[in-house]
Amino acid sequence: MDGLNDKFWSIRLIAIEKTAKLDVAHKTEGIEKIKLLAKNDPNSLVRSTALSYLATNLEGNQAEEIFKDRISNDQSYLVISA
Repeated sequence: MDGLNDKFWSIRLIAIEKTAKLDVAHKTEGIEKIKLLAKNDPNSLVRSTALSYLATNLEGNQAEEIFKDRISNDQSYLVISA
């Protein structure tokens, strides 16, 4: 969980991937943090990875609002294509 808040973008990338291994109690908190990273992280690779994680780990249309927002408002083609 601490890695999701790290100041170095590469650590945040690794932390996103490792969030799938969290127990149920921490996984919900991790997903909420990843949603924030998808919207607000200054690094486009982190935002893109966060969106990919959400697409894989959320069911149905739980992340649809975030996806629509990023397609409409993000300036990075990497994020838009994710």
